[in-house]
Amino acid sequence: MKLLRILLFPFALLYSTIVFMRNRFFDWGISQSREGGLPTIVIGNLSTGGTGKTPHIEFLIEILQKAGVNFAILSRGYGRKTKGFILADSKASAHTIGDEPFQIHSKFPDIPLAVSEDRLLGISNLKQDTIAEFVLLDDAFQHRKLKGNFNILLTTYDRPFWKDFSLPTGNLRDNKFEKRRADVIIVTKCPTDLSILEQTKVITSINPEQHQHVFFSTLEYGRSVQLNGKPMAWEQIENVLGFAGIAHPELFEQFLSQTFNLKKFKSFPDHYIFSQSDIKSLADECGKFGLPEIALITTEKDAMRLKALNGLPQVPVFYVPVKVKMLNRENQFIELLLERISQHKR
Repeated sequence: MKLLRILLFPFALLYSTIVFMRNRFFDWGISQSREGGLPTIVIGNLSTGGTGKTPHIEFLIEILQKAGVNFAILSRGYGRKTKGFILADSKASAHTIGDEPFQIHSKFPDIPLAVSEDRLLGISNLKQDTIAEFVLLDDAFQHRKLKGNFNILLTTYDRPFWKDFSLPTGNLRDNKFEKRRADVIIVTKCPTDLSILEQTKVITSINPEQHQHVFFSTLEYGRSVQLNGKPMAWEQIENVLGFAGIAHPELFEQFLSQTFNLKKFKSFPDHYIFSQSDIKSLADECGKFGLPEIALITTEKDAMRLKALNGLPQVPVFYVPVKVKMLNRENQFIELLLERISQHKR
């Protein structure tokens, strides 16, 4: 795979040039970039995925809820089987709105959530259909037709954008110097014991502009939740077979190996649509170990796609919720976010 990516380097240069010119057209006013019908908070990345957007969206939702902000959520709805603008309701599923929006909607059903390929149209519809004063936009950093009011850029500690290359040699879908458009840069999936000295080194590598703020976050895994199969108490889980269809499952696999007796781990492509036969094969794998107490464990995002399946094997299937925690200066981040919201509300 590494050799193939090296051989594709000329195509990476071509892709980078095309993206560069596209951004310049917006900067020069040749292509139009305008604000939506409501003020917006944009969260996104420069890479193809795996930076932890969904748990950070949930982190922002909790902040905005506590502050009493009237807001809605808008996503493209990647991987859904539908098109156009859809406002999520009680009938929503991973198939109709996408797995990540469905996860958010399942946790926060009272917050208006919509999906739309056209972000400007989506904001306009939310303004008409809801009482939202703000829109939280998922994965819209590259959507240059929309001019965000507060832009949050995510990059991972292990795969930072400044060490990456453009597609297809690397994972960047936008040029790394487009970080200049961010108001806040969050380095995600950091070790919990990341020192202030190491944080300073990372900030030096980012080389933020004067107006930019840099924060560091980590992921905290919660108590496993049973999704299917014969009832099994969380405390009984000892032997597990893990699986995931996410961009970078290494941290999840590491968590499972440190928490349980991980017998095997299987990776699937990001946003993989699981079938009954997939789960049956995994259940059969569990049977081969000959252990009376063994469970399948996956991520919360994968569980959203599994909910649509019927007739799953009776092997217990669990998923693990995940939450974002700022390593330090969380209050400063909250104050900055709410201050910007207050400015645009006025």
